[in-house]
Amino acid sequence: GDIIYRGASADARLAKGSSGQILTMGADDPGWAAAPESNWVKLAGASLTGQTLNSITISEFTTTYNFYRLFFSNFCFTGTNMPYMRLIRNSNNSTADSSNYSWVSMHPYVSGSGGNHNQHSSWGNNHWRIHGDNNINANFGLHGWCDFYNTMIAEPTMIQWNTVAEEGNTNQMNAHHGGGWFNADEQHKGIYIWPSGNQIASINYSLYGIK
Repeated sequence: GDIIYRGASADARLAKGSSGQILTMGADDPGWAAAPESNWVKLAGASLTGQTLNSITISEFTTTYNFYRLFFSNFCFTGTNMPYMRLIRNSNNSTADSSNYSWVSMHPYVSGSGGNHNQHSSWGNNHWRIHGDNNINANFGLHGWCDFYNTMIAEPTMIQWNTVAEEGNTNQMNAHHGGGWFNADEQHKGIYIWPSGNQIASINYSLYGIK
């Protein structure tokens, strides 16, 4: 409804604004204005539970955004496995399965005997490993995010990630900070994710485009 506010010398009435407008403050009096446009735009999201999937495809990359971020949590498998990822070509919607994927991932970890770190990497593979070479225990899930760059321009598509998960049954926690590229001048419209074995049991994810 309308708003009554105190003016310089008396109460004043501000009529209700239009749908989506926000209340702002002018030099002396309040008013309505359009909400500022966010640089983060949610493009896709899902909460998948109570079913099993062989893979997940997310095809939302366009020329509109500078880069993309995929958040995910409770990414669980029906067995102890690790997630693999490939790109989807914009030219023909096919999964890019050539040996153009290279990646490196720093791996800090902690267990009952203390913490340490090492490095995982692969050159000229046919997929990325966003949690390095570490498996994820079937009783737990993977949590984290991935950023994607140069997806829809004719340059190598780049990725970086931060992930965390339990490898054993509460006996080793692994974190990964890594990145990689697809070493070919192709445009990519999305990603294809699947487990190294068994099936996907659940995942919550949101994909954002950032201008």
